[in-house]
Formats: sequence, structure tokens, C-alpha cells
Amino acid sequence: MILKYIPLDEGMMIMDEAIVKAKKIIEGYPETKFSGEEYQRFYECVYFMCTYHSSNEKTMQLYEKFRNSLEESIFSTVFKKLYCRLIEAALTLINQEREGQQIDCVLLKNVLDIFVEISDYKGANYYEDFERIMLTEISGYYSRLASEWLLYDSSAEYVQKVFWCLNREKQRARQYLHPDTEVKIVQVVRYHLLDQIANKLMEKRQAENSGMVTDYQEILLKCAGISLQEGSSSTSPEEWLSTLMANSAHIC
Repeated sequence: MILKYIPLDEGMMIMDEAIVKAKKIIEGYPETKFSGEEYQRFYECVYFMCTYHSSNEKTMQLYEKFRNSLEESIFSTVFKKLYCRLIEAALTLINQEREGQQIDCVLLKNVLDIFVEISDYKGANYYEDFERIMLTEISGYYSRLASEWLLYDSSAEYVQKVFWCLNREKQRARQYLHPDTEVKIVQVVRYHLLDQIANKLMEKRQAENSGMVTDYQEILLKCAGISLQEGSSSTSPEEWLSTLMANSAHIC
């Protein structure tokens, strides 16, 4: 085989052209098949580069070129296609666990750790995208619960459920989510269960305490850290709500 001399820079450019075309073929573009002439040109280039540019430095350049191309091809054709399915599966597991079902928390954590690692390696936002979708789902979930609880539960029962949910979400986050996500989840839950409905909860409390002491003082004492005196009918709804909000901010 008689080959013309190909400078390293020119050979790298030819290899880049071949790699780009190969990626398009892998991704399913029908118009990008290699012609016989292209096969021969790319093959001769690779053969020449491997044979005549064989110093340690140039060999390492060639190795890095092929390795990076292979990693990128695997990433673009495998991970990106599976990413949406992985998000859907992870959210399903989280929702199942929230509803009381047993799940494989180790498996879930491993999947989410992959999102974080690839985000760090590629400079992408795969974990952040997952986190945003998850927080949106959490917002809808607790917004619906707040409406149901306000309708059917007393203010003390409502408070009991709020503090239970806040504690459970913190525990859940510590099991398999990134540490920074815990704070965001607590903020979302607290917003929908307390901040957003504060006036309605205060009105409910005021209506319950019209002329009588609530029957749920012990629940308030246990869940919100409110003393019997602070939780009594002599306390104004504003003071009661203020104490409740302050205690909810220090759930640990």
C-alpha cells in the first residue's frame, strides 16, 4: 500500500470528519452512509496516523481522540435515550415510597448519583433537570393535600400532619437525594402546607376556638412544641400561627 504523507493536524481533521459522520449514522440519519471512497480515505488516514505518527506524544493524542469519541458516542446514544426513562422510573419510586410502599433505596440512590456524576463530568444539568421535575411534582402533591386537610381536618390534626410530612421528607431526602435537595424540598412542602394557606388555617383555628378550648392541645404540644398556654383559646390566632410557623422552620 502506497500512502501519501499526511501531517498530524491534517490527519486529525480527517478523523474528526469521519467521527462526525459515524455519529450521525449511529443516531439514525439515513443520508449519512459512508461511500466506498470515504471508507478508503478514512481507513488510509487512520492507518497512516497509527503507523507513521507513532511517537509517544502523538500516540497519546490519537488515543485521546478515539477514547473521547467513543465516550461521547456511548453517552449520546445510550444515556440520552435512557435519561427520560430513568427520570420517570426514579420519580415513580419516590412517589411509591411517599405513599408507604417499600422500594430499593440503594438502587434509587445509585441512579441519582449517576445523574450527579455525569452532570459534573459533562458540565450538563441532568440532576438539576431531575430535581426541577421532582419539585414540581411535590408542589402539586402537597397543594392537593393542603386543600383536602383544610376541608376535613381540625387545625390541630392539620398541624400534626404537616410536621409529620416535613420530618418524613427530610428523612427521605437524606436517604437517596443530593444534600442540597433536602432544603429545597422542605421549602416547597412548607410553602404549600403552611405559607400558602396561613390565613385559611388561622381562620379555621379561630372558628374552632370560638367559646371553647380545642380538644387537641396534646397533639399541638407534641407536634409543634406549643405549650398548653400558648395553644389555648386565650391565645390569639395570629400568635398561634406565628408560633407554629416558627417551630416548623426548625424541623430537624
